[in-house]
Amino acid sequence: MADDRATPPRRPSSIRRTTSVDVSWPEGRDGLVCFEGVGRDIVTDEVGGFSVVEHVSVTVDVDPVDRRVVAIDAPTVEGASAVVGARVGREVRGAMVDRMSADVTRGAPVVQLFDDLTGAWIVAAYALFLWGQGDTGVLLGSTERRQMAGVCLGFSPGSSALAPDGGVNDRHMSVDVDELVDPDDPDGWHRPTERRDMSLRRARRLDVFLTGDEVVIDSMFQDSSTQPSAGRAGVHQYGVTARVGRDDLVLRLLDADPRVLPYGECPMAMLGLPGLVGTPLLALRDDVAARLPGVHGCTHLNDAVRALSLMEGRAVALMRDSSPADLTIAGDVGANIDGCA
Repeated sequence: MADDRATPPRRPSSIRRTTSVDVSWPEGRDGLVCFEGVGRDIVTDEVGGFSVVEHVSVTVDVDPVDRRVVAIDAPTVEGASAVVGARVGREVRGAMVDRMSADVTRGAPVVQLFDDLTGAWIVAAYALFLWGQGDTGVLLGSTERRQMAGVCLGFSPGSSALAPDGGVNDRHMSVDVDELVDPDDPDGWHRPTERRDMSLRRARRLDVFLTGDEVVIDSMFQDSSTQPSAGRAGVHQYGVTARVGRDDLVLRLLDADPRVLPYGECPMAMLGLPGLVGTPLLALRDDVAARLPGVHGCTHLNDAVRALSLMEGRAVALMRDSSPADLTIAGDVGANIDGCA
């Protein structure tokens, strides 16, 4: 089972990835939507020292009406300009595959950031709701409530998540969540964007380490919003643990710990995960949606499982080197890019 803390202590001889995508409205509720993404991979040696393998920042501005990317600031990410003009969702992911193939192949942190634009777009309405600026059932740029029946297990017909009109029931559960950075280990996370205005954050942590004949990936995923009264409110948080064989990188165990979810039916989505055992780690990126579509899975849990596949390259590197400190350091890529206003 995954560690129940959002940010547990770093393990000796391990690799940690942390990513965050913060959504804000610098021009006001109806203006461009700004996505600030930061991702970082570090290796921790046998005695707890660490080195940065890769650090990347991107800023993406999106038209709220048609979901098209109108501007991107990522000068050090080759091919990133290809996402300009693409719609958040399949078009952005397609452009990424076409023009950023090297990053996709090695599972770079920037791939996770672009991949998370879609989920952050969907959940951003939660921040609008908390700040009295909108309805959780309305996508950004829309005035019509979405029909949600059958979208995922949580919205199965008859679910408490559904309002009488087929949209989202705003009487959802949420809890206050702590900051991601552990004060006892401030180096365990990159520095997420500090915001006190209306904003939504999608954050991930993935730890990779070796034990016996297995590679273990211990991960955490969280969606949270700032609150007018201060602090952050979480609406989604999962811990996900995967164990794969060192000889073939095929899943031996896949388990989820549902910690914060909006409706009572949502945790049942984890019951479908054992069916993915036997899948190669790298194949999860494509296979999870095919095997757990619609009411058979959870949109956000599926994303959390897909994220595991991007760590395949780091797992191979960890097995290849006698010490994580021997890994090639790629440098501090794009760490000083300016964010949203």
